[in-house]
Amino acid sequence: MGKHQPALLGGVFIGVLSSLPYINAANCCCLWVIAGGVLVVYLQQQASPTPVATNDAVIGGLIAGAIGGVIFAL
Repeated sequence: MGKHQPALLGGVFIGVLSSLPYINAANCCCLWVIAGGVLVVYLQQQASPTPVATNDAVIGGLIAGAIGGVIFAL
């Protein structure tokens, strides 16, 4: 798994679930954004034998949020 692949998958998760009308109605307290960030860190941890560094998790979440925002805007 590449370095940015978890962020891409998390961003697609955020964007798709936020843009669907009925699913977005269940979006309480930015649930899909938080779940997308958790997905990114989970996938990063599965690809690494050592704990994920905080800066790697933050950059992955930032990229996922940007991708999710672009998908939602489209």
